[in-house]
Amino acid sequence: MAVREPNGYRGTIKETAWSVWPTWESWTWSGWEGKPIDVEIYTKAPEVKLYLNERLVDTKTVNRDTQFKAVFTLPYQSGILRAEAGGKTVTLATAGAPACLRLTADRKVMTPDGQSLAFIVVEVVDKDGNVCPEAAVPCEVAVNGQGTLLAAASADLKDAEPATSSHVTTWKGRAIVVVRSTTKAGKAALAVKPQGLPTAKLSITAKYM
Repeated sequence: MAVREPNGYRGTIKETAWSVWPTWESWTWSGWEGKPIDVEIYTKAPEVKLYLNERLVDTKTVNRDTQFKAVFTLPYQSGILRAEAGGKTVTLATAGAPACLRLTADRKVMTPDGQSLAFIVVEVVDKDGNVCPEAAVPCEVAVNGQGTLLAAASADLKDAEPATSSHVTTWKGRAIVVVRSTTKAGKAALAVKPQGLPTAKLSITAKYM
């Protein structure tokens, strides 16, 4: 489930022959209350139901003719958006104010060969753990112990900060950090210090498996 960015929310959206409409996994659209917004749900189930704050919005059939996609148009209202299809449920919740960072590594162990990499997703979340998609938070990244900082970056194409810098600003509430192992076994300690929020820490073990 994802939401099409409303045209005019951040400016006029212009499409080309090679572009796709910007669509986000977000139900946080402050300032768009009461205006129409499109929700897309992809499923192979024959039917999908959409609920907003536990009230049924609509039920739609899904098949090859619809490209296994259901599109619902509804007035935006903050809260919890929930889709049901084939006995499964997915939800999107409106995010509150940024409360902290959440660090998620793709692995807990690296090989101490000086070449192994760990990719850590940095997310700005509210008190309930929802990603804050409007959060652009400057962060300073440090790696100590048996690891070195290879890169810290976001998907913001307008960000001119070098990816090898220890400074990164989250975009859509997210960024990524890449840590490289050294040639010694031990712990690689990562610390991400965001502006105005608590420092987030994470450690990765470097050892031969």
